[in-house]
Amino acid sequence: MSGLQLYKEEIPSTIVEEMRLQYKSAQEFLLPRQERTSEEKIRLQVLLDMAKVQGWPDHKLKRLEEVMTRPISFEEGLAEFR
Repeated sequence: MSGLQLYKEEIPSTIVEEMRLQYKSAQEFLLPRQERTSEEKIRLQVLLDMAKVQGWPDHKLKRLEEVMTRPISFEEGLAEFR
């Protein structure tokens, strides 16, 4: 087999990190969409309502909603937000 062979140790860490960031941003287009169940929608709304009642700033509310509306499970979204 002819061609260039690269090993993980030979790739600069900045390139690897950039690839990870690019993959993370493209995941919503690469992975199949998961329809949220009505239970997950209710849990999300309760979480947002509680955050508003507790006086969270708008930028945190936006971030919470952004993370929680990704095509991942409720628990995964909550863990990522933390």
